[in-house]
Amino acid sequence: MTVDSQGNTTRGLDGQAARQSARLGARPHDSVLWGLQGWFIEAHWLPMRESNSASGLLMGMTEAILLLSVSELVKQIELDLKKMLLRFLRQKNGLAWWDALPSELRHHAERRHRWASGQIGSKRAGSPRNIAWLSMGDLIRAIGCLVASDWATCLQAQTRRRRALERALLHIKAFRDNQLAHPKPHPISSDQLAVVCRAAHSIPQILRPSEWARVLALVGQLNVVNTECRNELLRQAVLLPTKQIQAMRTSLERLIMASSESTQWPTPIARMWHTRVIQFCGQLDPGGYVFFGRKEQ
Repeated sequence: MTVDSQGNTTRGLDGQAARQSARLGARPHDSVLWGLQGWFIEAHWLPMRESNSASGLLMGMTEAILLLSVSELVKQIELDLKKMLLRFLRQKNGLAWWDALPSELRHHAERRHRWASGQIGSKRAGSPRNIAWLSMGDLIRAIGCLVASDWATCLQAQTRRRRALERALLHIKAFRDNQLAHPKPHPISSDQLAVVCRAAHSIPQILRPSEWARVLALVGQLNVVNTECRNELLRQAVLLPTKQIQAMRTSLERLIMASSESTQWPTPIARMWHTRVIQFCGQLDPGGYVFFGRKEQ
C-alpha cells in the first residue's frame, strides 16, 4: 500500500505506477475538468432553473443553457474516456489494439459500422476498426474488463475504485440513453440533471483523489484571498487566451504563497497546473459566483 501526501492510499499499485499516477502534470486530469463542470452546473444553473420558474423568457434561456451544458458534459466524458482507452490499447498492443478488445464488443462495433455503411456509404463510414463505433455501454465494459493494473494505467488513476467508477458512469449512461439518445416527451427533471452532475463531480474523487483535493484547496484559497487578487485572477482567466496563461503567474503566485505554509515558490509544472485550473474555472464561471467567491447581485 502506498500513501500519498494527501493521505490517500493506492493499494495494489506498484511503487513506480503509484508515483506516476500521483504526480501532478502541467494539465489537470480530464476527470478534474468533468468534476468542475458538474460542480458548476449543479451550483449555478440548477438553482437558477428553480428561481426563474415564474419568468418565461428567463426560464427559457436558463433551460437552454442548462440542458446544453449537461449534454456537452455527458458527451465530453464519453469522448475523453474513449481517447484514454484508445491511447492505452495502442501503447500496449500497437497495431493490434483493436483485437485486444473483447470479441463481443468488437462484434457490436462492427454491426454498427455495417448499419452506418448501409445508410451513408462505406467511404463516409470509414474503417470499422474505430473506437468511435463503441457505444457508451461497450466503453464501460471495455474499461471494466481491464486487469487492475491496466485499469489504473489506462485511466491514470491513483486508486483502484473500479466499482465506484462503474456506478458513476452508469448513472451518466442512463441519462445519455434515456434523455439524449432516446428523448422522452416529458420534461427532464432537476433531480435527473443533478444525478448526472453529481456523478461527474464524483469521478475525480474516485480516480484522482489527491489531485482533486488540490482543486478543492485552490478554490478555497480563491474564496478567502483579498478581493483585488481574486478579481485580477478572474479577469485574466476569462480574457487571456491559452497561449498567454503564463501572464497569470504573478497573481497566481501571490495567491499560492499567501495561503501556503511553504516558503518555496511552486515548481513550474505546479504553477502551470494551478494556472490551467483557475483558467478553466474562470471560463466556466465568468461571473465568479461559484469558484471565486463573489456575491450574486
